[in-house]
Amino acid sequence: MAMAVLLLASCRQQPVQTVATVGDYTVDFDSYLKRYREYLFTSAMKDNLVTRRQVAQNMAHELLLKYYDDNSALENDPEYKKELEWAKNQMILGYLKDQEVYARITADEREVRRAFARSKEKIAARHLYAPTREEAERLYTALKQGASFEELARKTFTDSILKSNGGYLGYFSWGDMDPAFEDSAYSLRPGEISRPVKTAQGYSIIKVEDRKPAPLLTETQYLNARRGIERILRINKKRPAEQAFLKQRFDEEKLNFYDEGLSRLVGRLSARDEERREAYDTVAAYGERVFTLADIRKELERVPQSVQAAIVDIPSLKAAIKGLLIQKALLDEAREKGYDEAPLVREKVETARNNLFLKFKFNQVLRAFTVPDSALKAYYLDHKDEFKSPRKLEVSEILVDSEDKALELKARLMAGEDFGKLAREHSLRRWSAERGGRMGLSDWGRFGLLRGKLWKAPLNKVVGPWQARGLFGLFKVTRRIKPGPQSYKAVKEELIQRYKKEYEWKIMFIYLNNLYKKTKISYNNDLIKSFVLDETIDGISKEH
Repeated sequence: MAMAVLLLASCRQQPVQTVATVGDYTVDFDSYLKRYREYLFTSAMKDNLVTRRQVAQNMAHELLLKYYDDNSALENDPEYKKELEWAKNQMILGYLKDQEVYARITADEREVRRAFARSKEKIAARHLYAPTREEAERLYTALKQGASFEELARKTFTDSILKSNGGYLGYFSWGDMDPAFEDSAYSLRPGEISRPVKTAQGYSIIKVEDRKPAPLLTETQYLNARRGIERILRINKKRPAEQAFLKQRFDEEKLNFYDEGLSRLVGRLSARDEERREAYDTVAAYGERVFTLADIRKELERVPQSVQAAIVDIPSLKAAIKGLLIQKALLDEAREKGYDEAPLVREKVETARNNLFLKFKFNQVLRAFTVPDSALKAYYLDHKDEFKSPRKLEVSEILVDSEDKALELKARLMAGEDFGKLAREHSLRRWSAERGGRMGLSDWGRFGLLRGKLWKAPLNKVVGPWQARGLFGLFKVTRRIKPGPQSYKAVKEELIQRYKKEYEWKIMFIYLNNLYKKTKISYNNDLIKSFVLDETIDGISKEH
């Protein structure tokens, strides 16, 4: 059953044609037809009676869940409210970009004709890649001083082919490569070398080896290709246009971060210490506006958990802070221009609201379902070999904000100072620091990229410093437990989650069957069967 769908209006609106009736509510034909078209387009399915009935049934089920079930707990769920607000903001921002950026992108006749000519010409080129402009400038200087592409490619590429062939890309046509890369390559004559070119991946230095233009271009060819080329040009301009738009509204040079505050915040995202002094540490500043640890965490608390989960280290925290500041500036502009009240925004917000309701409702039903013990035991016996206890590690840690500090503490530990004492005095992760650095016995997967190193580390020996989420850690492994078979009782909670995941639609069907007792559902089978769709036009079907 497709759950990402639109809940419909009350039958009090008296639609002319009704596809389904659910108690006092109806699925009107226009809404059904719109949904059915969208489903065929996104699923690439062919029109058939089974699918028609399925879509009608799904829409009726949505009304059943929305209006004939108790949804008070869901509607008061803080995470649900966060997701709703976040979705609303995304719809407003999308409309702002549509109006202020994308709608203003054009491609004039000269650009289209040049692109058409390029589409009929093949270019052979080689390049050198660098992740930063500074590195790219060093490579460019080395080329000017006599170094060869072959020599520099061996030093810069990890790809074995590009490493061995001097960065040779072979022949390509217009539309095959990054737009900025192509624009530079098509402006060069054979033998010429470009300055560093900024692409979506980093920076490239390009050398054109050969060009093969088409021997003959006709006006008829151009007119046949014009519309498609113009569309590609506009798509290619979207990213630079959006970047220019953002640059006008947010000056990155005014944004400053403070490493000590960031380090404290990364270590305390799960703690509540606003009353402590550290809550007032400066984390960031934009112009004259200063943001403390408490300020930023307050902003992050408004962000859905699904977005917060991506904040795992200092770089991702910086990106999140920057993103929130940009979002606020753009939302202020959008609301000032009244875009938040635009009919299309309202429609999209309502669709997002209904989709989120169904998503949360679905999860709520699964969480509340009690799996019969007999079914769970049978499931365990069928999957017994898949349940083994995870590797476990007992680790103590000291996390600090610089490698030099970590090395200094390691030297003191090697000289005989107590690990627990130094952890309490210096470690930035409060909950473990208060326990003398002890993290307890944990699944090894908890240690992320460090799990392999820690598993191999000698017991009761200090190892590191190793970088972890923007900090530098010293670690001591005190116990290591290998995986082994697990009993039914030990894995019961995991069994329940896996069973629910595997049989989620069966569980939902059982739930809906209980709701059927609360109201009457009927379908207009003649209408569902008889309406006719024309051939697809621009990917959307039209009815006779």
